[in-house]
Amino acid sequence: MTASSRGVPFLLTAISLTILGLSFNIEDNQVLDPSSASFFPALIAILLLICSLLIWRRKAIPASDEKEDQGSDEGSEPSLPLVRLVSFIGGILLFAVLMQVIHFLLLSILYLFTSMTILNRSRWLTNLLVAVITAGVIYVLFVYIFKIVFPS
Repeated sequence: MTASSRGVPFLLTAISLTILGLSFNIEDNQVLDPSSASFFPALIAILLLICSLLIWRRKAIPASDEKEDQGSDEGSEPSLPLVRLVSFIGGILLFAVLMQVIHFLLLSILYLFTSMTILNRSRWLTNLLVAVITAGVIYVLFVYIFKIVFPS
């Protein structure tokens, strides 16, 4: 396990424990009460912690000679999971800042497209289609069903 691949589960664990700790510090809220403001952040933190532990476990178990079967990949781009993770977290922060300036629907499409391209490396047309459909469904769900007003 390389240093950068060890950094990913460590960073995710640190983020999840920070969010979990902050959710316990929300005043006048019970973490175990589903109607409380601290329930959802605590739930997400626990899920992130579980995922980070699963990533750590997967990286700790050596692969079964996959590189020997594939041959040498000297010409291919090296995998940089820590750089991807940090850029993804930076994208989340940029999304939160730009939400006051750019409309939610357009910003969500751009964010989802960029995130899927960075993390998934699928075809750009597929990423764009998934981003448009997902952002559209979320927008319709929150605006017309839940009656939530987004910043304009």
